[in-house]
Order: sequence, then structure tokens, then C-alpha cells
Amino acid sequence: MSATAVDPLIALAIEGLGIACLPPFAIRDEIADGRLVSILDEWVEEADQFNVLWPASRQITPKLRAFVDFMSEHLQPQ
Repeated sequence: MSATAVDPLIALAIEGLGIACLPPFAIRDEIADGRLVSILDEWVEEADQFNVLWPASRQITPKLRAFVDFMSEHLQPQ
């Protein structure tokens, strides 16, 4: 099986149907409660950068500002 979105990959991994390379913020709860375990840690290097892009000709909308603020708050390393 394969998937191109994070949620199905998490579900497939939890069901034991394979392994997945997922961002730590997306599986924090699953790791904490033991539904998923981290493997190959010594071969995986994490990146600490996340970019949000929008057209340069537009001002940032309140919805986009809220999204950027939310992502910034939740993607920071613990």
C-alpha cells in the first residue's frame, strides 16, 4: 500500500502495514502512547526549517496569518 498524505501513512503504520518516514510533530502523540516506535534514528537527520509561501503581490490575510502562527507554534522543537 502507499499514500501521499500524512494521515493515511500514520494509519497504515499503526495497523502494522509497513514503516513510514513522518515528521515528528505529526506523530508526537502516537510515539508518546506507544502506538508507533521510532526506528533507524541513527540514519535519519531532522531538518529544523519549514517554509510558508504566498504570492508576493498580496498582503497576508488574517486566515493566513493565523495559519502561519499556528504552524510556527506547533512545529517548534520541544
